[in-house]
Amino acid sequence: MTGEPERNNSYIWVLLAKMLIMRTTILTVIVIALALAGCKKEEDSPEGPADVRVKNLSDMTFEELTVDTSGGVEEYGNLESAELSEYRRFEKAYRVAEISAVIDGETFSTGPVNYNYEVVLGKGRFTYEVFIEVFDHRKLAIARVIPEEPLIDE
Repeated sequence: MTGEPERNNSYIWVLLAKMLIMRTTILTVIVIALALAGCKKEEDSPEGPADVRVKNLSDMTFEELTVDTSGGVEEYGNLESAELSEYRRFEKAYRVAEISAVIDGETFSTGPVNYNYEVVLGKGRFTYEVFIEVFDHRKLAIARVIPEEPLIDE
């Protein structure tokens, strides 16, 4: 009879060890599953890149034309009245942008842009049509953004 309680104690210890291993295994599986769920691979990013060009709608030459889309800053150089620039590549672009140019020796600008609630134009080619909104205040504005064509993956 003295050997029987020892067998029951060892049986209890074996059961406790198995329960501990099972609990650890379950917790490990849960942690791995949560980690994998948080590491989903995104499909194609709708943000970009975007190729952007500028059309000068004013009757004056834009000199030192610069465009900032928050996805990069590009210098376009000089742009004559009614002229279209070449496309420049940006990581992303919005329907608004900070555009500046020198006109008659004065710097004109659309002003700084808050992109917080703006929607990304996406992957494609776009034209910003820009005009002088208020000459005395040296204010430029974007008349409209024209989607030209989608970008083909390279």
